[in-house]
Amino acid sequence: MSLVRYISAHFNRHKTLSPSLRVMKVVTIVGIAMATATLIVTLAILTGFEREYRRTILDFNAHLVLLKAGETDAMADVSDLIGSRESIKGATPFLYREGLMLGGGSIKGVIMKGIDVATFRDVNPMRIMMPPDLPTLESALPPTSTKPYVILGAGLAKSMKLAVKDLPATVRFLVPTSAVAKGEDKFKELKVLGIFDAGLYDYDAQFALMALPALRTLFELPESRTTGVELVLDDPDNAKELAKWFEGKLGPVWRAVPWSELNAEIFKAVEMEKTTFSLIMGVLMVVAAFNIIGVLVLMILMRTGEIAILRSLGMTQRALVRVFTRGGLIIGVLGVGIGTAVGIGLALILARFDIVHIAPEIYFLNRLPIDISPLVCGIIAVFCIAACWCTSWLAATKLARLPIVEGLNRA
Repeated sequence: MSLVRYISAHFNRHKTLSPSLRVMKVVTIVGIAMATATLIVTLAILTGFEREYRRTILDFNAHLVLLKAGETDAMADVSDLIGSRESIKGATPFLYREGLMLGGGSIKGVIMKGIDVATFRDVNPMRIMMPPDLPTLESALPPTSTKPYVILGAGLAKSMKLAVKDLPATVRFLVPTSAVAKGEDKFKELKVLGIFDAGLYDYDAQFALMALPALRTLFELPESRTTGVELVLDDPDNAKELAKWFEGKLGPVWRAVPWSELNAEIFKAVEMEKTTFSLIMGVLMVVAAFNIIGVLVLMILMRTGEIAILRSLGMTQRALVRVFTRGGLIIGVLGVGIGTAVGIGLALILARFDIVHIAPEIYFLNRLPIDISPLVCGIIAVFCIAACWCTSWLAATKLARLPIVEGLNRA
């Protein structure tokens, strides 16, 4: 064992410290541990939100969406371009229309999404719940049928007071078409045969799915009318590059929208919150680390005589700095180690048990998401230990310059 390590172990041994110094050391370790644990839990929650938002948006809207101004009746050109790119793993056309839905004593504005049932599952893996006698999506929404069968979002079904056990059920839908001008009944009855759960409340509460032929018939549209095409790629991160390629090929009347632009405000808000909370928690960590200065000051004041004797025997100022820096670093490592374990433990508990309830109307999710990243935890631990080391080194550098004579007088 080197001299520095031996002296450091002697000075920092818990039994050799005074009661007041022991208390202050424990308080410092607890403060560092709390700051570390808070930082880990905070980033785990915010990273979880980011992961869930990304997953839901990719599930519901695919990786890339092709839209044409004023919609389109001809998809041949787009189909040829889609087929020419091997990175595209799936494609499905869709159609959007809006109206009012009545059911369960409620009336809600609804976005009806017409889907191509044959290719819908190639791009959208979201969960769809149906009665036992309708085991597949094709059985609930026949691909070529024009019958008004519909699948509601979970939030929308809840507002209509419907559950899977109540299906099939009937709701009424206000169709803004020429039927009103003809004096016909403007309300059409829709048969609900399923409930989907996209995972994002904003989608679940506003959307309903119908087969493309059925939605075109309901709104009196041409047989080939579509709003656009959804694409799924082998790598979602290539969506922006592919979007530029499509816009260059299709011209200005078409727009290619990558997933990162869909609900971009959500991702910007989460990123800003991660940055803000990281800065706040980082400052708290530094403040907690500064308590190490108090411990080192008391330790040096109480051992001034011993330090002076060591200096007079030839121990260099640099060696003393290493002794006290090591002591402060030990406190920091203990605090960070305990805080990391507590933070990961709390995050696992929050992930396993639904302890914290969040409002889906505000956060768009039904439960608190947690994403524990070993890399992030490692970065936090390194940052916290570095902050403790810097604090200890600065304090030890200043305190090691105390005059020897004053210490010898106390010895």
